[in-house]
Amino acid sequence: MKISNMGIGKRLGLSFGLVIGCFAIAVLVTIFSLRQVVEYGRQVETESLPFALLAEEMALNISQAQNNLTDVAATHNLAGLKEAEAVAAEFAGDLKTLRQMFEKENDTAGIKEIDDLEKAFKKFFDDGIMMADVFVKQGIEAGSKLMKGFDEDAADLGEKMGHFKEGQVAEANKMTKNIETAGARTQMILLVSSALALVLGVFLSLFITKSITGPLHAAVEMANQMAEGDLTAQLAVTGKDEVGRLSAALNTSTNMLGSMIEEIKARSGMLASSSEELSAVANQMSGNAEEMTMQSNTVAGATEQMSTNINTIASAAEEMSMNVASISSGAEQMSHNMSTVASAIEEMSTSIGGVASNAKEAFEVAGTAMTRSQAATETMNTLGKAAQAIGKVTEVIKRIAEQTNLLALNATIEAASAGEAGKGFAVVANEIKELANQSAQAAEDIADKIEGVQGNTKEAVKVISSVSEIITSINAAVDDIAKSVAEQTRTVNEIAANVGEADKAAASVAAGIAEISVGTNDMSKNAGEAAKAANDVAQNIHGVKQAAEETSGGAAQINTSAGELAKVAGELQQMVSRFKV
Repeated sequence: MKISNMGIGKRLGLSFGLVIGCFAIAVLVTIFSLRQVVEYGRQVETESLPFALLAEEMALNISQAQNNLTDVAATHNLAGLKEAEAVAAEFAGDLKTLRQMFEKENDTAGIKEIDDLEKAFKKFFDDGIMMADVFVKQGIEAGSKLMKGFDEDAADLGEKMGHFKEGQVAEANKMTKNIETAGARTQMILLVSSALALVLGVFLSLFITKSITGPLHAAVEMANQMAEGDLTAQLAVTGKDEVGRLSAALNTSTNMLGSMIEEIKARSGMLASSSEELSAVANQMSGNAEEMTMQSNTVAGATEQMSTNINTIASAAEEMSMNVASISSGAEQMSHNMSTVASAIEEMSTSIGGVASNAKEAFEVAGTAMTRSQAATETMNTLGKAAQAIGKVTEVIKRIAEQTNLLALNATIEAASAGEAGKGFAVVANEIKELANQSAQAAEDIADKIEGVQGNTKEAVKVISSVSEIITSINAAVDDIAKSVAEQTRTVNEIAANVGEADKAAASVAAGIAEISVGTNDMSKNAGEAAKAANDVAQNIHGVKQAAEETSGGAAQINTSAGELAKVAGELQQMVSRFKV
């Protein structure tokens, strides 16, 4: 299994486990050795040392018994026998104790030695008692004969006792040596295991530290590069441990952040392009508003000219009415003043010609006003379409702002997941989010202004439609005037043709005068309506001009907002240009 694929916790656990295992082995071996030392010590305490001490005590008892028996033989005092018997009893007790120990340990050799000592001591003590008794009862010469055998028994017992004593002392020395050996071995095991654990611990600490700190140093270096705006750095992922997963996560975060920065760059470019397009549309709308203002001024001029002509028609109508009155007053003397009638007819014909000329001019002015109003209507329709196009651009800007806001939110999340290294990017993401909100707010302001422009445009279209209707009414009125003038012309011609038959056509003249009076009244009435219509046209044209000025002002505000939007886009591009992706 590759070490870099092992988790840091498992890696540290394995390292500490190995070191602890070494110490555990050392502790177990030490415990085993100490148990041996304890066992050796117990044997020394309970067996070897007591055996050696008993052997020494038994040797003293033998010597004491030999001295007691010798004193009895020398002093002939049998009181020493009791002391000798007490020593013998003590010797027998020690033998019994040793026998029990050897039997407990199932030591057949030790039991055999005890048996030999018991027999030798019995022979020695019996011979000693006999010798002391002979010395006391039979004298020195008889006792001296037994002295030699007693000395031989004592030498034999002493030799056996000495051999036994040496064996017990040797056993005690052996146990002591075993204790020293076990202690030295334990000390060596502790030294070796401690050194091994120390070396293994140092090696594992260096190895594991390097396996952890190496990738972490690389991750810190990458984080520093990211903080400086370089998002092209990548970490080499060599394992599946926590550091490897952290490196993979940093690589993924860097790639995602780079993608978002690229998309923000593209979106900011689209935002700048849209702002330029919006500025162009605003300029076009401003130009159209100026054109509409110029056309409104032209229509106003034409309306003034039309008002002047209508006033002329009114004057001609009044003059014609006066002439009709003159004709009516002179009709009674028609037969006597034919020259006066002819003059009046000539003057009326001239007036009717002026009326016809003025009516024709009024008709031409009304046609010009109709053409201008149609052009104004087309201009306002163009403004409406331009406003709709601006509305679509603001919708695009809103979507771009919303997408930028979403990207800024994703950048904030990725930065947060990056921890301490992602704080710089969180600040940038918040600035981008703020700019996106400003862009959305600017787009909302522009949309509101566009709605105002669209409302003004609709009102202007309504006004122009009203002007067109009024001009149509003017055309109808002028047409009625022309018809009346034509009818009056025919009447005058009839009067001129029948002037020679004045008497005969008096009734016809009276009827013609009545018709002329009616036509004059109609013409005066139509002239009044035309004057009123002209005033309405002038007022409506003034409304059109005001709407055009408001449209021009709205276009200027849109142009200003487009400039601010372009500034925001430039700042956004400048911010994201700090990143290298």
